[in-house]
Amino acid sequence: MRETVLARLKAALAHMPVWYLWFQAFSLLDTEVRLLDPPRRDFAFTALFPLAWFAAYYLVKPPDDRTRNRRKVVLLVTLSCVVPALLILLLIPPTPRSPEALMRDAEIARLIVAATLALHCWFIASKTAFVKFFVVALLYGAILESGGILGGFFSEPGYLLYIPHVPAPVVNIVGWCVGMYVSVYVWQGILERFELRRFRTAIFAAGVTAVALSLDLQIDPFATHSRWWIWHENLPPAFLGVPLLNFLAWIAAILPFAWLYCHIETRTEMTETRRIVRLFFAIPIALIAGLAIVLTLTVIFRGPHSADLQIFKEAPRLLRS
Repeated sequence: MRETVLARLKAALAHMPVWYLWFQAFSLLDTEVRLLDPPRRDFAFTALFPLAWFAAYYLVKPPDDRTRNRRKVVLLVTLSCVVPALLILLLIPPTPRSPEALMRDAEIARLIVAATLALHCWFIASKTAFVKFFVVALLYGAILESGGILGGFFSEPGYLLYIPHVPAPVVNIVGWCVGMYVSVYVWQGILERFELRRFRTAIFAAGVTAVALSLDLQIDPFATHSRWWIWHENLPPAFLGVPLLNFLAWIAAILPFAWLYCHIETRTEMTETRRIVRLFFAIPIALIAGLAIVLTLTVIFRGPHSADLQIFKEAPRLLRS
């Protein structure tokens, strides 16, 4: 019995990036309905976005195809999603905390989780994967996050830890590494259960973007409400107080990087060192492609005369100043 429990614990640790989806869903749900004053129960349904991918990872194709085991997986996944939700929503009493305490504790917790996932990547995935996600993607995220602040799209004041001369807080820069690593891990795990012969790179990039967007669909409403980041006053809210431009920018940021990552990873003639170097030098390509994508999506969904595009026009001046 003890060996079985240890084996299952080891298996769960091996799939830590998948369980990060579960952790984020319920930690944020708990904060929204129990720790905020007043509670925001209208945010509760956003936990379904990351939980959907958590369930999909285990339900698309269980470890073997025997009906008994398939039913067991369905039962375990259902219980792991339903029981915590019932406890948080119905049974555990609320204990409101101040916004400052919530922000401080969340920043520390997010950094600890990021460090844990970095260790998972180093020891469970590979050291080269660590460099790709927690070095190259870290630089990519730092450019994106700082560029958004310097361009006047949003601000992120009040955090504990900043790097000198970098406007974005460390925790939000590191969040790009976490989001990219988790999204790639989860979507790769799902794709491995299918045989894809055509459009693999496009399907890979679209799936990684969808997983990352599901994380943001839960994080951003809460963070916007709590003023963890503050949007430009001219950006109109679209989803639970979050501007549409935020989600368009997420798509534009993740899609080209994931596309380039998959393209480089599938080049079998390359060594791992060359893949890392190519991914590093692909950052400017991803940034340019991302800018083109977000501008196109903004024109389509917000219009050529929108406040969103006006902020883009003003951004170069702010970046030079």
